[in-house]
This record gives sequence, C-alpha cells and structure tokens, in this order.
Amino acid sequence: MDTGFPEEKDLQSKREGDRLYGPAIGDNALGRLAGLLAVARKVAARPLAGEVWVISTIGKEGLGNLLGMREIVKRLGGRVTGYLALEGSALGRIGVKGIGARRIRIRVEGPAGHAWSHRGRPSLIHGLAEIAAEVVRLRLPRQPPASINIGTVRGGIGINAIAPEAKMTVDLRCENAETLDRLEARLREIRSTHQGKGFRISLDLIGERPAGAIAPLHPLVRAAGRTGAGHELGAGSTDANVPLGLGLPSLCVGPSKGGEAPTPQEFIERPPRKPRLRFLFLLLREAFSGPP
Repeated sequence: MDTGFPEEKDLQSKREGDRLYGPAIGDNALGRLAGLLAVARKVAARPLAGEVWVISTIGKEGLGNLLGMREIVKRLGGRVTGYLALEGSALGRIGVKGIGARRIRIRVEGPAGHAWSHRGRPSLIHGLAEIAAEVVRLRLPRQPPASINIGTVRGGIGINAIAPEAKMTVDLRCENAETLDRLEARLREIRSTHQGKGFRISLDLIGERPAGAIAPLHPLVRAAGRTGAGHELGAGSTDANVPLGLGLPSLCVGPSKGGEAPTPQEFIERPPRKPRLRFLFLLLREAFSGPP
C-alpha cells in the first residue's frame, strides 16, 4: 500500500522457521493492512459504543511527508477520542513520542566541461563531496539523541565530464524540535561557507515530520498497557507524528515483533498471530467505556 521500494523491486515473502521475510512485511503489510482489516472485521461483528475509523494511509514512506495522515487529521482533527497508528513490528512497545524529521536537498549547479580540456574549472561533484564531508562531521547531541543521514547522492553525465549538477538529500532526526532547528541552521552555515566557489548552491526543505509526545500517564497510554500492547514506552517516526505534533492524543502500537526495516531482509515473527491482535480490540473497547 505504501512501500518505500521502487516499483520493480520483488516484494515476495518467504518463510524460514518462525519468521516471515519480505520487503515491507511488517512496515506496512502487517500493520497498516492486515492489522487494519482484522480490526474492521472484529468491529463489524461486535460493534462498539462509538465510531471507529479504519483508514490505510499513503505517503508515509520516502518523501511522502506523511501526506495521508495529514489529510486524515485535517478532516477529523480533535473530534475523535484518539489516534492509533499501527506498525507491524511494534509489539511490546507503546510509541508515545514522535521523532521529528527534516528532509533537505542540497543542490550544486554550475558550468560543465571536459575533465581534461577544462581542467581547473570547479567540479560540482567535488564541491558536493566537500559539503557532504562537513555534514557527516557535525557534532550531534547525546541527549536528546539525534541523527544525520545522507540518503541519496546524484550527479554527473560521464567519467570524463565535469558535471553540470550534483545533489544530495539529507535526513535530520530528533524528538526535540529545537535541536532540529539548530542542525538545519548548521547545514545552512555550511552552504554559506562554500557559496561563491565557482558554483551555485541551493538548500531546500523537501519534507518535515513534526515532533510531539503524549503524557505517559494519559488514559490512552494506560489503557494500552492494560490491554497487552506493551510495557515499554518508546519513540518512533510514524503516522502518529502528525496528531502528536498538534497535541492530539495518539499512540503507535503493533501486532508483532520483527526487525531490519526498511531493507529487503525485513522480517516479522509469526506465532502466535491471533493473541497478538487481541489487544487492539480490547484497547478500542476501553477507549469508549473507560477502565473496568
């Protein structure tokens, strides 16, 4: 429904012992599809005291910028009790914090040429490589933890040509918005120090995930703990970021354990499937009736 892999990637799954392997098998085949369908069937068979909206989103992966979830919150806003984001491999953890993200594209442009005939002309790829080296050397805070990742690098038309353009995408992450502001400001400082070296440098924000959190003692969090979603409170970058960023009650939970997302080696642990989905129905029931 919303995989980050290209269309030509083989998404077939395979079984090995108690594990099921496959690209996007947990994120999102089990969480945002199989889990949602199981909830829909159960609610249809045993209606609850209030309405349950079962929605599969798009635009979470890659540069989707949480497009689907933004539209959901735009339409429903604070008129609902809370939001539950399902991730296939989140069993045992209750996601109460949304890790914010900034996606930035750095592009270098200038005159092209031949590697020998125009030797001495500034190389855009060389310039981008110098910028990238400074980016990865940026000092990151220990608390709250943050990360920097150069996800893609593109440019060049041939081994013997000075490229007319080179660009890279940078992913900044932290659960603290002020830290993200400082890291983005550092990227802009790096750009400024390299500007005017014979090429043009642009820096554009191409995606943003808001940071946010729900109080650990919020009734929705306590209900999730009682119904078996997990006892470990954690953080993640999920659809829950959107309502959490707006101060709306939201959790991220999941029906299985797994790992290696988002790689072709992603897996989920298979048994026992049905008991691991049961907490979702119990959590929905408590959301309307309150604790016993």
